Amino acid sequence: MHRFRRIAMLGLVIGAVTATLALMTVVASSLPKANLLITPTGLSFGPVITGTSSPTQSVTVTNEGSDPVTMDGTGGQLAPPFNATDNCQGNEIGPGQSCHMTYTFSPESQGDFIATATGIWNGVKYTVKLDGSGVPPTFTISPTRIDFGSTLVGVFSAQQVVTVRNTGPTPATMAGTGISVDAPFSLTENCSGLSLDPGKTCKMTLKYKPVDTGHDAFEMDGTWNGQAFAINMEGVGVTPTLLITPNSLNFGNVTTGTDAPTQTVTVTNLSIGQLVMDGTGGHLGSPFSAQDHCQGLTLKYGQSCTMVFGFHPTALGKVTATATGTWNGATYKVKVVGTGV
Repeated sequence: MHRFRRIAMLGLVIGAVTATLALMTVVASSLPKANLLITPTGLSFGPVITGTSSPTQSVTVTNEGSDPVTMDGTGGQLAPPFNATDNCQGNEIGPGQSCHMTYTFSPESQGDFIATATGIWNGVKYTVKLDGSGVPPTFTISPTRIDFGSTLVGVFSAQQVVTVRNTGPTPATMAGTGISVDAPFSLTENCSGLSLDPGKTCKMTLKYKPVDTGHDAFEMDGTWNGQAFAINMEGVGVTPTLLITPNSLNFGNVTTGTDAPTQTVTVTNLSIGQLVMDGTGGHLGSPFSAQDHCQGLTLKYGQSCTMVFGFHPTALGKVTATATGTWNGATYKVKVVGTGV
């Protein structure tokens, strides 16, 4: 008898639990999904240069219901070369308001790529199909090696031009990084900000002005619209051919406390090409003086400038000195002598 009671009671418990689960199922199934519009459901990134990232594209999630929705989602992740982020999770969006899922495409190799992002926002399933193509770089940049050869110290070389050509299928608004060089090289360019149509070119113009004798080299590493390039440049600074004469001056006997007539040393440019004069040294202490009329002048072949020397003895006796210096890397020595009487 007791056994039948236990069985009956167990049946009542099981029945009650079953009824409760059934009720919970009915209640859960009756909870409404959020009224969300998720669009578009497909994104095409088109051709993107390998090693760069596409502009972002967005899928908009709009609350079309009459009540605010606190966004709660799962899924939607993507593997490279695609990437997905969102500003929806955990945020409350009111009626008519939106949040976004944002996608980018960053191919590391050439070819066609497709992917599908699937997920759920507040019970609403979504699928976003994505495609894009990795394509080769769209610019030819040449030459990539420039040799300025031998260039006179203090003189600009002939300019050398690097041409940037758009070989892609669409116009490109030019944006560069690392487009700079260090002295003694210099750079100007007309590419930055230019809208370059397919087949059209812009230029980077380089010059070399050695400040000393010897070999100079520089590598410019930069990018145009994400495409990396390297330009290697070199040059050799050489001493100009200058005739500096005379190399000695004699002021003779000069009364102490008076100025001797000045004497002049002439510097003549015998180099091929013009020379911007740049000198160091050449100074003299009392009782001699020295000044030049050369610094900064541009001398063509055969043209000259002068260094002017003076003597103002303040004591009796013979005095000697030597003015030493350089003009554009060419050293000189001028010996001066005078006697105070």
